[in-house]
Amino acid sequence: MTKMKWFMKQYWRIGQTKALLSLAMGMLSLSRVYVKSVPILSDWGFFGAVCFGIVLVLVFLVVGWAYDEKGRLWVPRMQSTAERDVYKYLPNIKTVTIDYPLIYALLCSLKSTLHSLGLSTRSIDDLAHYMDKYFGRVPERKDIIQAERDAVEYEKKHPFLDGDHVTKNIPLVSKAKLMFTTNVLRLTWIQELTGLVQDALVFAAVYVIIIFPDAAVDGAVPLFYLGLGLIFLSVPLLFVQTALGWFYDRKMRVWSARSIVNVERNPYTYVAFPRQYLMEFPFYYSLLETLRATYVALDLDTSKIDSMIEYLDRFGSLRVSDADDFKEAMALRHEFGGLFTSQEESEGNN
Repeated sequence: MTKMKWFMKQYWRIGQTKALLSLAMGMLSLSRVYVKSVPILSDWGFFGAVCFGIVLVLVFLVVGWAYDEKGRLWVPRMQSTAERDVYKYLPNIKTVTIDYPLIYALLCSLKSTLHSLGLSTRSIDDLAHYMDKYFGRVPERKDIIQAERDAVEYEKKHPFLDGDHVTKNIPLVSKAKLMFTTNVLRLTWIQELTGLVQDALVFAAVYVIIIFPDAAVDGAVPLFYLGLGLIFLSVPLLFVQTALGWFYDRKMRVWSARSIVNVERNPYTYVAFPRQYLMEFPFYYSLLETLRATYVALDLDTSKIDSMIEYLDRFGSLRVSDADDFKEAMALRHEFGGLFTSQEESEGNN
């Protein structure tokens, strides 16, 4: 894994500069072709092409700024992508292995606490029933549809505040943006699906002329020879590419090292991402404060809850724009990374 991780790290570094180099070379090549149409710049030769390329880069930067700041098309783009990610609806491996036992232990503890206080457990029972159905779903279309229906039904049955559940109307402009980005995504899928076949057909058309140099008649290759190229070159090439893909996936497992590198190069691996600030932190703050008040009423030790509140407070103050915050986030991870081990050791000593 270490060698493979090193290889994928170099591949990641190349990929970060590839886009910039591709943009620079593309603009230079494009400007070299069109600079002849501009009288003044054409007299400057290479430097005229460079100036024209710089102008093109600035134009694309302005278009990118409008795409980002004015159109904000990255929002519907991410939405259309997320809507087609099955694990945005259903539990993934991490959710089942980590979140399931955490939520189970939390709900059991809350139910026991409510029983001790003589309070109703109806809300906890409904949540436990909902979670049981959620964690039992599999990546199938019917489960995705049912998961959405169950979520809407649960939200209506258990609103945060009393009142009717109101569904917001989506503005027409937002619908148009989403429709545009969705169709761009579909075109990308079709391009990826057909691109491999197209490459194989082009490969066969090129190499069939090399194999049969006298096959061309008036500059065109007869359909018979193209058919031979399809059968004996394109189809075997597709099988070879499929076999290489299987070897890449099952034997080399490069995607594992690639995922590790992508995670390590993601700043939100170390610092909280926006959704945590907007939803999870307020929820956990309120939950921990409620548990602390309950423990105080029951005359129980609140030191562990206090340490978790302190941890969330410190972690919530870290920002992705500050490089020093990454080091502090790593320190917090190491500081609290052995909680389960320390818990088992303390129980064993007792």
